[in-house]
Amino acid sequence: MPKTGSLTPVRLMGLALTLLALIGAWPPAAGASVVSDWNKVALAEVRLAKQGPPIVARSLAIAHTCMYDAWASYSDKAMGAVVGDSMRRPAAERHAANRKEAISYAAYGCLRNVFPGGEMRLRAAMTAMGYNPDNPSVDPNSPAGLGNSVAIAVIASRQNDGSNQYGDLAPGTYKDYTGYVAQNGPLPYCSPQWLACSPLVIQDEYKWQPLYNDQGTLQTFIAPQWERVKPFALTSADQFDDLQGLKSLPAIQRDNNSTGRDAKMFFAMHNASFDAGIAAWHLKRKFEGVRPLTAVRFLK
Repeated sequence: MPKTGSLTPVRLMGLALTLLALIGAWPPAAGASVVSDWNKVALAEVRLAKQGPPIVARSLAIAHTCMYDAWASYSDKAMGAVVGDSMRRPAAERHAANRKEAISYAAYGCLRNVFPGGEMRLRAAMTAMGYNPDNPSVDPNSPAGLGNSVAIAVIASRQNDGSNQYGDLAPGTYKDYTGYVAQNGPLPYCSPQWLACSPLVIQDEYKWQPLYNDQGTLQTFIAPQWERVKPFALTSADQFDDLQGLKSLPAIQRDNNSTGRDAKMFFAMHNASFDAGIAAWHLKRKFEGVRPLTAVRFLK
């Protein structure tokens, strides 16, 4: 028997739900769709995992692709981004309860993959929604099996996308495998209150320079390999380097969204953000623009 006060599975689940509540991810908002509920859970994991911006964009894109594809499988005409219509369910099964369950299992499976440190919190969220987080079914004839199958397919589609999520291109999750080295040496920390700072040593005044903070920690370029990640809709990271072909996108009205509208909106938004991160990180590395602090001290 466990000792009094020990962290039994039930207590761990309680602690996980308490943590989700403290960071605003639980309980679900009244009237919110299941997609919106899982988006809140995902954002809670973002805050706790502290992934870099382009990595966060990819993680959320994967999670919402899973939810969209699960939802699309219960639509009469929508096509999944990864699974297409291979798991489309008959009309008799296209009701809210099945969609909610399938979306939840898909979201759970994908979020466990991109936020492995959130295992207990994600299990708690599933349990609180009334679903068994240990259901291994991959039978698309059941909502749980369909959701699990979608998660497996989406995760597999991103396994070798160049992000180095699994550390198989270089040791360490999401670590650089391109050999990037800053063209300038580090900029020593200098407080505005100091009368004098260390002399500026710089090799190229037009290039970015890493910075030491006041704790002596050296800043690094997060994910310099990101321009090599396979985009969702772009043909390549440098597709818009010449700024041709850019089009404005409408503003989006979200009031009173249904599960379907939320599935489509979050899927499109997060995949667009994912692609934008790839393009932005390509431009960061291509131009490696000078840091304003470096330029000021150089010109002073």
